[in-house]
Amino acid sequence: MRKCYVLAAVLALAACSRSQVTDIPGSPVLSLVAQTEGPAESKTVVEDGTRVFWEPGDEIKVFSAKKSGKFVTDLTDPSNTATFMGTLGDEAWTEGMDLWSVYPYNEAATFNGRAITTDLPAEQTAREGSFGKDMNLSVAHSTTSSLQFYNVGGGVRFSLSQDGISEAVLEGMNGEVLAGKVRIEFRDGVPAILDVTDGKTSITITPPEGETFKKDTWYYVVAIPGSLEKGFTLHFRKGDNYGSNVFDKAVTVKRGIYGTLTQADKGISFTTVTDNIIHFKDDLVKSIVVKYFDTDGDGELSYREAAVVRSFLVDESETRADDGKVSIFAGTDITSFDELVYFTGLTRIEEGAFAGCTELESVTIPENVVVIEDDAFNGCSSLESITLTSETPPEIGTDAFADTGDCPILVPEGTEEEYAEEWGEYEDRILGYDPVGSSQPGGNEGIGYDQY
Repeated sequence: MRKCYVLAAVLALAACSRSQVTDIPGSPVLSLVAQTEGPAESKTVVEDGTRVFWEPGDEIKVFSAKKSGKFVTDLTDPSNTATFMGTLGDEAWTEGMDLWSVYPYNEAATFNGRAITTDLPAEQTAREGSFGKDMNLSVAHSTTSSLQFYNVGGGVRFSLSQDGISEAVLEGMNGEVLAGKVRIEFRDGVPAILDVTDGKTSITITPPEGETFKKDTWYYVVAIPGSLEKGFTLHFRKGDNYGSNVFDKAVTVKRGIYGTLTQADKGISFTTVTDNIIHFKDDLVKSIVVKYFDTDGDGELSYREAAVVRSFLVDESETRADDGKVSIFAGTDITSFDELVYFTGLTRIEEGAFAGCTELESVTIPENVVVIEDDAFNGCSSLESITLTSETPPEIGTDAFADTGDCPILVPEGTEEEYAEEWGEYEDRILGYDPVGSSQPGGNEGIGYDQY
């Protein structure tokens, strides 16, 4: 595949060109010359200092009006110029006839006379400092012997603060399609994705088998261009431990551009789990969250699915005269929701979110919550414990815990005084607990994401 070499950088833009198609006498074999876009003497791409080279073993698929074929490079070392050899069956190509091409070679790729259909994979293999092999999808079209390749995808490049992480998963916060079978044509001289079938809402990137990611090393995730309206989440696995970082700023994935995330795992508290499914104590809680947040339709809620939830309010404007939003929990008969702690993407418990849950006995609030709004738990008269995991007291609204009896409010040991000062009306109920060894996982921290 084409490999990128980073000189200095926040963006990666790959493109290549092909020129001089020549018939070999007595044979339909064609020799195709490809070179990276931009001044040949600089071997650099536009907009940044990242170089993208062809590599030994690279393969492309070339289409004419009626035929297609595999073309393989004869390179022995990476280069911005490569010669590809292949055939278009028994068809002879001449100047003025359309040629289309796609990298990497995919036997299943098709061409309908205007557009190429191929795969942008949801399962990607990482490589240090570059795109994974055959991951950087690009296409080309010309009616002459000069043919330039242009990136189809964009995405993220990230580094890590620690060794040992074995998996990273990119997921949009609004269920956006990031990968799948894409149909591509050229518009205004650059590739555009017309539609996606078998779309995937997450992309998993893993190191080569038996390896783990290395800290302070760049890795690239290639995704379909588009808007991530509510931001995105990066999930990480380290052994049997899972953790997530939420980036809640809206971003646009642009063709050929890779936003930079330095130490993307920074601040994560990894949670040990035996599987990726949250086991809810209260079946009613499970049925509610599965109804609204089970994105893969398996009837369960995974830690990843919980981590991307940003709100428990739903829009019922079609059935309500006031066009308002309502909480999915308020007024229900839920009894226990300590699993709330796994909803690490929450930054606030919204107004009235659990109001009137008179059967609720225990709840654990995630570390990332910075605001508990008015009446959030008002009327939860059966509460026996409220557990906070953040060492910094969240801002608290009016009557947030009104009519909750005298149940203890448990806070991390050593923070009792700060909580009592901030939550004066509840100071007599605040008790410290030792979070070390607790089964409750911690949360995570956001990281600036301003490269788009």
